[in-house]
Amino acid sequence: MFDVHQVGEATIIDVAEDLDMCTSSALESTINLAALDLSKRVIVSLEKCLYCDASGLNVLVKARKRLGSMLLVVVPRANRIRRIFHITGLEEILSLSASLHDAVMPTRLQIAPHPNGVASSAMAAAS
Repeated sequence: MFDVHQVGEATIIDVAEDLDMCTSSALESTINLAALDLSKRVIVSLEKCLYCDASGLNVLVKARKRLGSMLLVVVPRANRIRRIFHITGLEEILSLSASLHDAVMPTRLQIAPHPNGVASSAMAAAS
């Protein structure tokens, strides 16, 4: 029902259909199956999802409670579903990423101030 694949240390679940009371239980089962490997982060991508109702949001909240920071939800800023996360306050509760590319990056380049005032770059693990 959902496209599930591995990228590095993450299991990606692509939701390319409406996420509603007809599909949310299948997503919950898919997340639970992916979460069996405790060493892998679970990323639910809503990049292609056109509709999400309360049952879909509920599945994501329950998954967050179970997996904590090991769950990441991809919702592009331009996607109308992003507004639902904003209105409900879930963007403060769930770990959101604007793109799948950003979500699977193993490291991020951070610019840290150098002690003598010159900026230096350092690699830091993504959270």
